[in-house]
Amino acid sequence: MLEQRILSSRTMTIAITTWDERVSPVLDVARRVELYGYANDQLQLLKVVELPGDNFEAQVAALCRLDTRLLICGALSRPLAQSLRAAGFELVPFTSGSVEAVVAAWQAQRLPQVALRMPGCRGRNFAWCGSGDGGARRGRGRGRGGQGLGRGGGCRPPLDPNIMN
Repeated sequence: MLEQRILSSRTMTIAITTWDERVSPVLDVARRVELYGYANDQLQLLKVVELPGDNFEAQVAALCRLDTRLLICGALSRPLAQSLRAAGFELVPFTSGSVEAVVAAWQAQRLPQVALRMPGCRGRNFAWCGSGDGGARRGRGRGRGGQGLGRGGGCRPPLDPNIMN
C-alpha cells in the first residue's frame, strides 16, 4: 500500500479534511482540515485549520501552509490533485467515513480499505472516480434507460498513472 512507505515514520503529521466529524466529501470546497500527529505512539488531534473553500488557488495555498504533506480527503478535482502532487503532497483520496474510523484505520496501517472508500470507488490502488471528460460520459442516467454503467462502473484508473499512484 502507498501509505505503508510513508507511515513508517511515527513523527509525521497527517491532515484530514473534515465536515461534521466525517471526512469532507469534496476537498475542492472543504472548509476545515484537522492535523493529527503521533504522541505516545497514538495519533492525536493537534489542531484544526479553517480553509477558504471557495477559491482554487487559495485552497492550494492554505493546504501548502500546513505542517504536513500527507492529506486524507474525499473526492477532489484532477486539477487540485495535480497541484497538490506538484507541491509534494501524498494524497489518500476518495476516503469516506467518520474521522475516528479513518484515524484508527490509518494508525493500524489499513488505509485505503474498501469500507472507507467513497461509494462507487472500488478500483485497485487509487482509481480515479470520474471520467475527466467534463461529465460527457456514459452512465449519467444512473441505470435508467440502459444508460448506466452499473454499480461502481464509473470508476476507471487515471489517464495519467502518476496522478494518484
